[in-house]
Amino acid sequence: MSYTSTFLINNVMPIDIKIKERAAVERVKLLGKEQDENINIDLEKTVPVTSLPHPGKRIIKEYLKIVDHNEINKRITNEKISIFTDGSKLNNHTGAACIVTKNQQLIDQKKWKLADHCSVFQAELLAIKMSLLQFQPESNVTVQIFSDSRSSLEAIRDCNNCHPLENRKP
Repeated sequence: MSYTSTFLINNVMPIDIKIKERAAVERVKLLGKEQDENINIDLEKTVPVTSLPHPGKRIIKEYLKIVDHNEINKRITNEKISIFTDGSKLNNHTGAACIVTKNQQLIDQKKWKLADHCSVFQAELLAIKMSLLQFQPESNVTVQIFSDSRSSLEAIRDCNNCHPLENRKP
């Protein structure tokens, strides 16, 4: 079996390519751009603290921890719009998705492909953010979001967070 075949069969990136990719990412972090014009890596940069709202105007967002499926079933059988989000990474491919239901009836579903170097955390945050942007309901309808990503919920809850996917104005 050849060197290349081994990687293809196992669906693993060869170590020399992975090292070059990692080096390119680190170079972009340090220099702000890649030296090779053929490589295009967009890295997210934290939002400057100076762009956050005044500390007195920052709002702490709360969320409810539900661990029982019966509780979820009770909450989705009402007139509220329910949005279920998820982000994942499998075989070096990253994606995010959401489904929207009302009274347990599917209203819509969306999915987004992220760059392969993105993390699951980024995918989870993007799923929440994009679902809110895509499915802004009428002003008199309550929306509830269900996410299995505690780290994303904590990032949203943190009013001092400078993550670009989470950062928002009050």
